[in-house]
Amino acid sequence: MTVTNTLRNYVTDLTASYKFGGAVTLINIVCNVSGLHIADNARSTGLVMYLTKMYLQGENTIRNNSNFEGGGAILYTGSYFILQPPCKLSFIGNHADTFGGGIYIPPEAMLRNTSSPCFYQIEDSSYIFASNVEIYVEDNTAGITGHFLNGGRLVDCELVTNFPHSYCYRSSSNCGLDILKSIIHPYPVDDPYFISSEAVAVVFCNGSELYYYKTDHDVYAMPGQAFNVSLVTVGETLGISPGTIEGSVVNRNTVMRRFMLRTGNYCANYTFAVKSYGSDKVGIFLQTTLKVVYVPASIIPR
Repeated sequence: MTVTNTLRNYVTDLTASYKFGGAVTLINIVCNVSGLHIADNARSTGLVMYLTKMYLQGENTIRNNSNFEGGGAILYTGSYFILQPPCKLSFIGNHADTFGGGIYIPPEAMLRNTSSPCFYQIEDSSYIFASNVEIYVEDNTAGITGHFLNGGRLVDCELVTNFPHSYCYRSSSNCGLDILKSIIHPYPVDDPYFISSEAVAVVFCNGSELYYYKTDHDVYAMPGQAFNVSLVTVGETLGISPGTIEGSVVNRNTVMRRFMLRTGNYCANYTFAVKSYGSDKVGIFLQTTLKVVYVPASIIPR
């Protein structure tokens, strides 16, 4: 099946009711597909799904599609690719001006009490590390972040989440990014823009290097003297994600001042200055405004 759209469904207003415009749009269906090929749709998402489960087998390709967000595919609430071995799903050369060159999962799809945000499932868990199940990714790009995937909140998906302190972090080999990397080929482990989600943590930087596991940074300054700290926010798979930092200045366990910072899609210097408050040691505590409560198990849609 080959699909090319000759219309232009370019999204210009993010608040408009554009939600179901794509070269192929599927709403509230369950379908079995083999040999899917959606290609060459300029300014139109290749595939848009809402409340849809697509069971895939064989060779399937989403190639050279572009849009404002979600070049290859947009998956709304309750939508999944379910891979049935043997299966290969390829995302090649798709582009988004903002988020999710290959796949975009909008934040409103992440209703944790109704559905899991996993963008794909495997029909039989015994095939998780099998060579006959593959998501092939090549040359997808996004203007802000999520070259392959921008996934909203990914916390409930054990196949994706590997953020420090989550239940999936440093657990068994059948968890988190270990599974994700076994399915996605190639998986560029050094690309912080490859997969992103909503920002859930603040990370210290040194140039473009991210210190994911550094929790404290000491600075020596006179009262009122300005100093810079290089920061960025990341999502639940450690991908760079713009977000909002909520900060507080604390002296002797008392919050003296609160402030907010907006972050971009790169490491940047942020300027701080604090009073002494009668103490030679004052703490600045930083966290993202999105609070994540980790759960002990995933919801697997069937």
